Amino acid sequence: MSDRQLLLLCLLGLLVPIAYYLPSREPSPVATRLLVAVLSRLQHTAQRRAIRETWGSSADQLVFVLGEEACPLPKLWRLHPHSCQEWNLQVPGWLDDTNKFMLPMEDRTVQGGGSAYTGIAFTVHAFPVMVESLGVSIPLLRNLATLSNSSTILVELKDEETSSVLYKASFNQSDLKKTKRTEGYFYKLTENRLLPLENFRGLLTLQFSSPDLPTFPKRCAVTYTNDFGTPGLVKATGLLDMTTSSSLPFSRHACPLVSFQYSVLDPGTIKRLFNSKKQQIEMEKLANKDLRRRANLEDEEHGDMIFLPVIDSNETDCDKIKHFSKHAVDTLNFKNLLLVNDDTFVDLGNVRQQLNNHRESNLWWSDFDSTPSHKWSLIPSLPVPKHLSMVISKELITYISRNTSYLRSLASLPAAIAIWFGGLDTKVVSNQHWSHRLPADISDLRRDDNRLAFHSVLPKHMKELWRKLKQLSTVKESFSNIEHS
Repeated sequence: MSDRQLLLLCLLGLLVPIAYYLPSREPSPVATRLLVAVLSRLQHTAQRRAIRETWGSSADQLVFVLGEEACPLPKLWRLHPHSCQEWNLQVPGWLDDTNKFMLPMEDRTVQGGGSAYTGIAFTVHAFPVMVESLGVSIPLLRNLATLSNSSTILVELKDEETSSVLYKASFNQSDLKKTKRTEGYFYKLTENRLLPLENFRGLLTLQFSSPDLPTFPKRCAVTYTNDFGTPGLVKATGLLDMTTSSSLPFSRHACPLVSFQYSVLDPGTIKRLFNSKKQQIEMEKLANKDLRRRANLEDEEHGDMIFLPVIDSNETDCDKIKHFSKHAVDTLNFKNLLLVNDDTFVDLGNVRQQLNNHRESNLWWSDFDSTPSHKWSLIPSLPVPKHLSMVISKELITYISRNTSYLRSLASLPAAIAIWFGGLDTKVVSNQHWSHRLPADISDLRRDDNRLAFHSVLPKHMKELWRKLKQLSTVKESFSNIEHS
């Protein structure tokens, strides 16, 4: 072999390893910049349809995240409407409309008792009750006698949400002549006995006619009956202290200085529904099977639904995100995740535009509450989103996927995410435009390049909003063309 032939052979030999390391001509998969994950419910078919037909149609990648089966409990037998925790109500056979129940009632078997509080928070569940009378601590009433004869104590039962007074009763020194007891409660009929309470959150509080307050008892003994099981029909949920203007978690060992008597409005209906509870649950399970069948057909048509191994309810949202994070990291290509509920309308054009200014690998972008009302606000530097509308980077989603066994699930998903990210180096970006409310008249909407999302939007309003935004976008493009020409 000549030197020239040997040289050519060596050159060909060098080309083989070079070709091996050259990149393939086939393009590698490019990570989708924004993956949209919508937390939904099996029964929310209309919401998903509205999102697909409106803002979701412009998403690079859209996924609806659901539990694999609906709650087997009818709403009547759930502790909360959007949870799947069973309400273990017990209905005694002797119940009738003449029975009176007290919350709380004096406990004569205990000496000393627990610390006294000036009010109590409570809830009434699904069946209506009538408030018969309001009561005040007899030792507090006796201490009132040391003040002027005109001093009175007003016990008020309020709606916790509206603060409106529904029932009230006034007590003064003359009431002491009507009882020889020295402990417990003294009751008076209410002034408004025709207003039943049902699915109600209330407060029972004290008011004084004079700024010169009587001495408050430091301790007293009460008990909470379990005639209706635990938590029962009427449940104490908190304690109020007017001396410090604070609301505290409920304790059975504490002693409110106020009480009320109530009766069940329709005992016959409660008994009938309670006795047929098992049959109601079986009917709910059959309805859920049909619901899942229709959801499967919907997924076959659109291919954008993920069913996760949890019960489909609000209280499992944290577990859904844990499961979904693993799925997303393992099978989906994305750089950032947009997480919303199915009643949220997102202006994806504005989100993409503004996302170009946030390229951090540890991004967490939402509207954060500077003064959150929940207990996690006790942690000073903990940002908590106001709503479930946020962009989370893949790096942070990967963190969730790798630590699902160690991350605690809470009733509030935004609060849980705040706890999960609390010890991480995150780039927190707060923007109030994630929290827009839909205007009363959608036709009054104006173009806003900063707007990111609307909350609590009904499916029919999503379609109206989509048409309006497209109209505004067309006008914007027309003005842009005029300026260029």
